[in-house]
Amino acid sequence: MEISRQLFLVGGVGGGPTSMPFSPDLWQFIIESLKASRPLRVGLLTTASRLCPGKIDLDSLVRQHQSLSKTLPLEFIHLDEIRFGQGEYDNDIDLLCITCGNTYGARAEIWQKYHCETVIPRYYKESMPIAGYSAGFILFFEWASTDSVPGPEGAYGVMEGLGILKGGAIPHADTQAARIPDFQKILQNQPAISPAIKPVLALGENVLAHFKNEQLETLASPLAEPVAGFVTAQDFKKAPVKRL
Repeated sequence: MEISRQLFLVGGVGGGPTSMPFSPDLWQFIIESLKASRPLRVGLLTTASRLCPGKIDLDSLVRQHQSLSKTLPLEFIHLDEIRFGQGEYDNDIDLLCITCGNTYGARAEIWQKYHCETVIPRYYKESMPIAGYSAGFILFFEWASTDSVPGPEGAYGVMEGLGILKGGAIPHADTQAARIPDFQKILQNQPAISPAIKPVLALGENVLAHFKNEQLETLASPLAEPVAGFVTAQDFKKAPVKRL
């Protein structure tokens, strides 16, 4: 039987740094997709959120995730990066969830140092499902829009990701107006890297992309007018989104 590797990636929540989890409807979509027979033990890797003091209240973020357990079959475990990097949670969680925040800082300052970036791909290859939003969305692509690296003309540059998924990723596509045009400037003005950034997936708030074995299966959202699609140097082509 072929191993099923699954990613559930959300464009963001609330337009940027936030102390909220993504929509319960999206969590329900994940639960149903995984056909869970018991409550899912979800490991929260919150490094990127912790690196946004003053913007993200980490304690509130964890509490709000844990409050989902009141209405959904979920149990949230707040992960310590050092123990995570040592593989101590291997038997304790069913699903890994990577939260919003400073992706670039999390990678450079903590995840690479404590071997988290060895464990994350290993979990994926061993078929542990992984969810992520904003920072946890863009991490899995080869290239991603970020405000941690300055762009050639605008606020958003690009950073390299783990490369599990091909191409590029743009979060907050409906609430941060410069995200798509700034990425397009990079595609137009940096020919040395632009051929490698294909396709480029842009997701708005509370829009989920479900990947199975590195292939996009479904785009889903509870919103009446979700924003999702693919970006080229010249245009943005919207993609159909399943209404939840």
